[in-house]
Amino acid sequence: KLRFDEYDDTHRLLGLERLTLNAMVDDPTMMRETLAYRFFRDHGVPAARTGYAHVFVNGLEYGLYLVLEPYDDVAMAARFSSTQPVRH
Repeated sequence: KLRFDEYDDTHRLLGLERLTLNAMVDDPTMMRETLAYRFFRDHGVPAARTGYAHVFVNGLEYGLYLVLEPYDDVAMAARFSSTQPVRH
């Protein structure tokens, strides 16, 4: 998990406070999670955005990782006008 606002609450990456990297060790296709989230979004279910990153740390290659948008206040604010319960 990457926190861009760990030491400074104003730091963001493309408006995001955090991202999750997933090594996809249980998915030999490296596509299942991305396809599932895409399916949900295509059918009107608010779901995390995904992408891929080729990760290197201090010059060492760690491989391909899924980049996952966390369900946090930034993501929810982008999808909903309010997170308060609807009162009828």
